[in-house]
This record gives sequence, C-alpha cells and structure tokens, in this order.
Amino acid sequence: MTCLALGVLASKNSHADDVVSFGPKETSALFTVGAGSIGNIIAERDAAGVFSIQYRTSKTFELLRLRPELGLLATTDESIYVWVGLSTDITFFGRIVGTLDAAVGGYDKGNGQPLGHAVNFRTGGKVSWRFDNNAQLGVGLHHISNGGLDPINPGTETLAIYYSHPLSF
Repeated sequence: MTCLALGVLASKNSHADDVVSFGPKETSALFTVGAGSIGNIIAERDAAGVFSIQYRTSKTFELLRLRPELGLLATTDESIYVWVGLSTDITFFGRIVGTLDAAVGGYDKGNGQPLGHAVNFRTGGKVSWRFDNNAQLGVGLHHISNGGLDPINPGTETLAIYYSHPLSF
C-alpha cells in the first residue's frame, strides 16, 4: 500500500524523480558479488559462509520494470545453488536503491543443509547505496526453500553484503 501511495505521489509531483522512482536508473547490465552468512539468520540451523555472483541484464520488461537475472551461490560447506529470476528496483532520492527479486533454481546440498528438493525458490531483496558511476553497495536478505515441492521444506536464509558494478558492452 505504501508503494502504491508513493507511486501516486511520484506521478503528480514534477520533482518525483528526486524522491522515488520505479525501475532501474542505470541502463547498463550489473555484475554483482556478495559475501555473508547462510543458515542461522531466522531459524536455529548450522551456519556457513556464503558467496555469490550474479548478472542482471540491461533489458527491462515494461510490466513492473522487471529485469532478468542469473546467479550462483556457493557456501563454505559445499552447497551450491544456481538460479534464474526477475528483479525490480525502487530508487529513493536518486541514491538509495531497494531491489526486490524472485528466482527459481537448482540446489545441491554438498555437506550443507538439506532443503528437501533439488528445485528451490529464492525470494528477498536488498538495500543499496548508488554511487555516481552507478555502482552499488548494499546489504540483502533472501529466503531459499522448495516452496512445498517436498514434504520436507526447512528453508534457509542468507544475509550478505553486495557490490554491484555496471557493465557496458
């Protein structure tokens, strides 16, 4: 509801782009690296370090200004998750970027947490600071689970720091 109210205000305010805007400000693709923790953020589970890389295309679908993304997550206990998904940005004051994303992918537990199924869904978001060159530095929280594809569905969370660098081809 708050996002809808902000959108209505933004459409009526001639200086709205200074306050809030929907969709990516930059038109370049983004390459993102992240590092943090998995497993003990919300539930009491064994924790591990998590590292990720991600590519967000420069293409944006007009509907909700969604951008395709592709990513890889690896943990210090040898779990691997590869995903494909969609994301969108909400920018506040030209510098603060809220990114919401959802994805589906394949999970191999390695020596890590069993998630009940090889297919898992990743949802969450991050809040970043955008620099003058459109690079971003932020923190994100994501949930990964099989969404009920298997009766065993413990799910897990990741909390990480992310750096996104714009790419131009």
